[in-house]
Amino acid sequence: MLKQPFPSKNLKRNSRKINVEFDRKFLDFIFLICCNLNRN
Repeated sequence: MLKQPFPSKNLKRNSRKINVEFDRKFLDFIFLICCNLNRN
């Protein structure tokens, strides 16, 4: 019973890390699109 909270905490931490990486990629993607639009 006592050991159970730890995996869920780790899962939450991992999912947060994944979300941060996704946000970074998404922002980079938007930035590239904006640069391309500005060139034209």
